[in-house]
Amino acid sequence: MDMEYGYFADVKCKNEEDNNNAYLVPDKVLDLADLEIPDDPIIPSLDEGIISFKMKQHKEAWKCFDYHASNGNTTAKYWKGRYLWDGYLDNIKGRKEEGKALLKEAADEGIPDAQLRYAFILLSALTKIPKDEDKRIKWLRMAALRNNTKAIDLLKQIGINIYEL
Repeated sequence: MDMEYGYFADVKCKNEEDNNNAYLVPDKVLDLADLEIPDDPIIPSLDEGIISFKMKQHKEAWKCFDYHASNGNTTAKYWKGRYLWDGYLDNIKGRKEEGKALLKEAADEGIPDAQLRYAFILLSALTKIPKDEDKRIKWLRMAALRNNTKAIDLLKQIGINIYEL
């Protein structure tokens, strides 16, 4: 009868039991001398960033939103856009156009709060976009269709049916 062999870390084992109990031989020591440890702190999760925002820890929240937005997270794009548009931190003030673009991107990607905020940006006198009623209503309606209560209430107040085109 032929014996089957398994391998674990270059150690030949005769059977499954030996394979499960295999250990590294002393000459297979892990060399970490060339391992580079980054100076950057560990980036918190997006949820932790939102908690930091709610606790008014804006510097910590900004780092989180900036990192996750740069990695393509749609919700983080909304938060980063909001920070840039509203100028929560002194060192990011004056970047409204970048914030507006991120809010529109998040709105296009289906974030209801971004759709609502983008509609308000279009209403704002601070923007360079000419006041365009159709665009504002479009974004309010999109946010309302995703159950954003503020958008629903605003559309009701101005007498617009959410479902009518």
